[in-house]
Amino acid sequence: MFGRIKQILGFITIFVVGFVSVFYSFVSTTSAFSDGNNEIIIIAGEEYDLSDYNDVTFLYDENEITFIGDGKFTVSRDVYVYFPVHRHGIFFHLPYRYNTDWGITKNVAIKFQNVCYQEFGRDNAKSFCTNYTLKKTYNEFQIKIGDPDVLIDGVYKYHLDYVVTHAVKQFKDTDELYWNVIGTGAENATINSKTVIKHHENEKPLKYSCYTGAYGSDRTDCDMNVSKTGELTVYLTRSLTPFEGYAIVVAYPKDSLGKPGIFDFFWNFILPNLGFCMPIPIFVLMFVVWLLWGKDLKPTNVIPQYRPTDGMTPMIAAFISKMSLNNKDVSATIIDLAIRGFVKIEQVAKREYKFHNLKSAKDWEVLFTYEQKILKGLFGNDGEKLEISDKDLTDKFYLSVNSAKSEVAQTTVNNKYFIGNPISRVVMFIVLGLMFVGFCWVVFTVITGGTSYVIGGIISGIIIIIFGLFMGKRTKLGTEKYGEALGLKMYINIAEKERIKFHDKIDEKEKIKIFETLLPYAMVFGLENKWAEEFEDIYREPPEWYSTYDRVGFNSYYLMSSLSSMNSRMVSVAYGAPNTQGSHAASGRSGFSGGFSGGGFGGGSSGSW
Repeated sequence: MFGRIKQILGFITIFVVGFVSVFYSFVSTTSAFSDGNNEIIIIAGEEYDLSDYNDVTFLYDENEITFIGDGKFTVSRDVYVYFPVHRHGIFFHLPYRYNTDWGITKNVAIKFQNVCYQEFGRDNAKSFCTNYTLKKTYNEFQIKIGDPDVLIDGVYKYHLDYVVTHAVKQFKDTDELYWNVIGTGAENATINSKTVIKHHENEKPLKYSCYTGAYGSDRTDCDMNVSKTGELTVYLTRSLTPFEGYAIVVAYPKDSLGKPGIFDFFWNFILPNLGFCMPIPIFVLMFVVWLLWGKDLKPTNVIPQYRPTDGMTPMIAAFISKMSLNNKDVSATIIDLAIRGFVKIEQVAKREYKFHNLKSAKDWEVLFTYEQKILKGLFGNDGEKLEISDKDLTDKFYLSVNSAKSEVAQTTVNNKYFIGNPISRVVMFIVLGLMFVGFCWVVFTVITGGTSYVIGGIISGIIIIIFGLFMGKRTKLGTEKYGEALGLKMYINIAEKERIKFHDKIDEKEKIKIFETLLPYAMVFGLENKWAEEFEDIYREPPEWYSTYDRVGFNSYYLMSSLSSMNSRMVSVAYGAPNTQGSHAASGRSGFSGGFSGGGFGGGSSGSW
């Protein structure tokens, strides 16, 4: 009986010793052991209690950055990730295109060499180096590591090797690396991280710093030290929560990190910024278009003229000269119609005017269509209104004004003064320029993000619009008429003593007639004050076509001042559309100077999938 018991105890002893040996061997291999209900693993000498983490967590992120010359460096990254629940793997989004100061776009070249992963803690764990996808978008590399058909849990080690070019900044006295080790787009917490930076010639860094936290943070939760061989080692001193990262900035002596070759410089700097060159071909193209279809002939042998030729009304003279019409040109036409006996202008108060109808609608038929439209806007289509105040023109008169302006443009085209409607040409190129800007804005901002092409597109659009303003082209007949308009302007603007020689040969009534005839033209040419001053003494009282509430000290200069006031009044109350109620809208630096977390190259976002 005793021997039987001894045999059983021996068997139990052998079983326990064997079980302990196997368990010890397993713990030694995986660097993990059980402590009650907790599972402890050891990575780089640090213990991690996996029961503390309920979500996917980056336990340890180890990076080795080695400069290899020619402005390049290698990055070797090991990331230990704990999956408490089933996932396929992890992903990294690593940006390579950056917008620097002044809208300059800079490309950082990244060449991936190895992307592998394996289950952590098993010496015989299989390493997977093909189960990943690499996609290059306009701004970043997107790496998805894992098998879409396999779910994993536990702790896995991910390893990435890649070479980076053009991430070194050259300043006056130093070469500098400003690198986001962990991007502020990381969706999971990082418990610990270590980064070692090595120089290929064991050059020691001149200065260094780090920034931790969310994007824009300038906290420095890290320890940094340099070895005798120049290696810079950086340790995080706290864990990073989701969407926190950290950046390292380190400076070396000038030119010690080398520079990329000319081809790399073209591919990664010149090519991304070709948009800044876009305005050059656009300017050349628009200049050629202007030479062929927009360059105007200049009138020759322009001589002063003191009377307009037939058909040369103030609005026609204005449009032929400027290829556009403004509100003063409309006022000049009203004054011209008053001088010709169709309207009487009355100033009833300092800022109030009335217009009296002196003719029947039938008498208007001798006028040009655009002149009739202005009279109909004042007194009705049938001329039924005998008088009207300027304040009663606020609702619809602007429609008559706009219609009259369009009619003038069409009249010049019908008379073959222009090759096509110059306003339509200008509008066409303005629309084309705005569409070009909109196209560049949508394509290169919303879709691709090319800042240089956006800026280049805006400048190119402005060039198109500016050239478009000069695309109205006169015919040979139009050039002759333009010369006639310039002759009137020249006579109004010639030297005073020369005009006096001519005026001395005519009587007072003829002087008044010359003054009144050319007064509307002086307005469209912007010479009304000079013209009135020249004839200051020809009036002793208001002319028949004009009356005023204040006749004291009346002269031609007083008249012109009053007519200018009338124009201002009409602009404010009659020429524009009435106001409506509605809603309105209110109107590559160094990392040592203002650096922050997420402010360098690299980084990006990461997470599980």
